[in-house]
Amino acid sequence: MDQGKAYTWLVDDKDPAKSGNTDLVMAWHTMGGKLAPRPFEKVEEDGKPRITWVVEASTPADINGDSVKFEEFKKRWEDLEWCKANDWHPIAIMRAFRDNCRDGKRWAREQATGICKTKGNSRIVVYPHSPTWLKEEFARFI
Repeated sequence: MDQGKAYTWLVDDKDPAKSGNTDLVMAWHTMGGKLAPRPFEKVEEDGKPRITWVVEASTPADINGDSVKFEEFKKRWEDLEWCKANDWHPIAIMRAFRDNCRDGKRWAREQATGICKTKGNSRIVVYPHSPTWLKEEFARFI
């Protein structure tokens, strides 16, 4: 740590890939925000992962001419109403991108997986919830 600089620690017990803090810190870093010289510590404690992110909070990021310190960045990032009201601000765009990626991945995971057969230019796909007649057609499709 550098003397004379302020740092903010963000700690949680989630896997870094599922941590909201990881999203926040990476958004901050993408917008030009500074991280600590040693920006994270990942440990396992009592069988659970724990990650601590450390950002430099005293140096503001220049976001399209707007000088934003980390605490203000965090406040805006976490405020969905602010993001909706300022939908063309880079923070709001990054938040929307993160939310849409998360929702899209969840949606894709929840979809039933079908089985596909192709013959020439013909293709048939059945899913577990497909009607019986389609499953029978699929079985005959060679």
